[in-house]
Amino acid sequence: MNTSTDANGYGIIQSISASGSAWGNSIINPNGGNVGIGTTQPDKTLTANGVIHTTEVLVDQFVPAPDYVFDKDYDLTSLKDVKSYIDQNHHLPEILSAAQVAKEGINLGEMNAKLLKKIEELTLYLIQQKEDSEIKFTNQQIQIDE
Repeated sequence: MNTSTDANGYGIIQSISASGSAWGNSIINPNGGNVGIGTTQPDKTLTANGVIHTTEVLVDQFVPAPDYVFDKDYDLTSLKDVKSYIDQNHHLPEILSAAQVAKEGINLGEMNAKLLKKIEELTLYLIQQKEDSEIKFTNQQIQIDE
């Protein structure tokens, strides 16, 4: 392992293999700020250029959990409107498009909340469909009995 500083005074920790080749860099700003692993240009508090292997990730959630979807006054978009949106935009409402993800990345906390909202809405659609089917079946039975 080699340690040094760059022209900006950032500490560089470089891993060296037994054969002498560099494996990667860790950059530490002595004045605080961003830390980089495998990069010399960390643009966030922690920037890693490569796969992060961990057993757990905890994301503090600043976006409210979407349980409001189950409130009686929640305005559930009709499936007809959802289909129209998908036909026009090729992705779900409120979910990033593939192009946006490629350009901007994904905020995991926000995306998890949005996906949970979509799952909860899907549950409501299924409940509606079941109720509609039961009403239709009951109406058919009434017509047969008459």
